[in-house]
Amino acid sequence: MSGVIAKYHCNYCQEDITGVRVKCAECPDFDLCLQCFSCGAEMGAHKNRHGYQLIDCGNFPIFGAPCNWKAKEELVLLEAIEQYGFGNWEDVSQCLPSRSCEEVQEHYNNHYIVGNIGRATWSTEVSTQIKDHTVPDGGPLSPSLSSPVAPVDITPSEQQELGYMPCRDDYEREYDNEAESLISQLSVGGPEEDELETALKLAQVDMYSRRLRERMRRKGLVRDYRLLEQFCHAGRPKASPVGARSKRNLREADRELQEKMRIFCQFQSAAEHEQLLENLEREKS
Repeated sequence: MSGVIAKYHCNYCQEDITGVRVKCAECPDFDLCLQCFSCGAEMGAHKNRHGYQLIDCGNFPIFGAPCNWKAKEELVLLEAIEQYGFGNWEDVSQCLPSRSCEEVQEHYNNHYIVGNIGRATWSTEVSTQIKDHTVPDGGPLSPSLSSPVAPVDITPSEQQELGYMPCRDDYEREYDNEAESLISQLSVGGPEEDELETALKLAQVDMYSRRLRERMRRKGLVRDYRLLEQFCHAGRPKASPVGARSKRNLREADRELQEKMRIFCQFQSAAEHEQLLENLEREKS
């Protein structure tokens, strides 16, 4: 924390001045400690008859009682918080050997957050002008907030085996998991970057967006058709049917129809595909 508090030396005895110093009013940059001043020390152009000023080197308190923090400690505290960040009290207290971590935290909160300085600095008004910038289906990175994720009926062991995180509706290993490598090394170009380099970077971003949209499309299909549950239930001793249609009593012709129409699942939601199959079966009958 060097440079926070100016260190003064007695020009006569060359010792550090830790308390009150005597500054000569006539000689530039000339300071004496109290002991040398009381002895009438003279040196070079400085004479003991020169005018002087008594200056306290930060040993006076800024805040009133019962606070016993000196001004130089306040400077060290503010400089340390600026360097290490608010809340890193262990690191901040290392710059104040005479103060504990709890003392540093309590002093700063009481005088700079809750005290007069805090009241004059921090506004108590909470802004209510909150604008929702998300758009439903606005892109792969801005899914709709109005459609919460439906719970998935699989056990914790099955979640771990599949690498699926139900609370986030996410997977440990995504489809096209290396897609981010396209943009991981991109950097914002400076004024020396030409149009060709900019166009190449934009093309890489566009390629990444396309791959990301495909990833989100596949995740949407898995969620909409509840494929995770069907996959897990198929391996259980007593598999329960998922969805409105049960395959238990399907005729062979119906199974063939479902297999033929499965390719259209990627273009329809689960409800739309279910309705399509029902309409086709009704038309056949």
